[in-house]
Amino acid sequence: MVATSVDRMVTNVSVTEDSADTGEPLSSNLIGVEPARTILQRGEIELVGRMPYSSNATFLVRLVDGDVAVNGIYKPLEGERPLWDFPRGLYRREIAAYELSEELGWAVVPPTFERVGPYGVGSVQLFIDADFAQHHFTLVKDVKHHPTLRKLCVLDLLANNTDRKAGHCLLSKRGTIYGIDHGLCFSTEFKLRTVIWEFANEPIDEGR
Repeated sequence: MVATSVDRMVTNVSVTEDSADTGEPLSSNLIGVEPARTILQRGEIELVGRMPYSSNATFLVRLVDGDVAVNGIYKPLEGERPLWDFPRGLYRREIAAYELSEELGWAVVPPTFERVGPYGVGSVQLFIDADFAQHHFTLVKDVKHHPTLRKLCVLDLLANNTDRKAGHCLLSKRGTIYGIDHGLCFSTEFKLRTVIWEFANEPIDEGR
């Protein structure tokens, strides 16, 4: 596996089970998504640890603005591994997917912004405190989740998502579904790869 410049800089920095357990109001479940937007854009970034099982260097960070803080996911440009079919700058695609979701008025991607963090420029996305036992194949069994999953399905089609895995569909502890990991979207070639096929051949209606 190709080492990135971030790999060479980081040693023994990893997320443990209690990394986010600081006793402070850090999650989106406590302060809500809307107030978190401001903190994500201007809060001081503090490194908590590196996320395991990620193809690229991905970090849990704490963003602090005065006496309020949230957790975020930081994906620096310098932590991206080279790909033959995507140019550098995958973090910008994460931001673009969020902006597409907002333009559609669907709010199915957590707030994501460009920031300069400990390892340089990258994306910072609101960390969703989710029930990680849930994923697309468990969520789709409940028809109440179908409207949101349909929106994610359409978002993937519009964004030409090449990497929609089941675990990229999160159920927050507030009961909201979000899609994450959109770094492999917006290819110049059509190469849709997604697990969300339950709604194939259904019409796309405005507002659904």
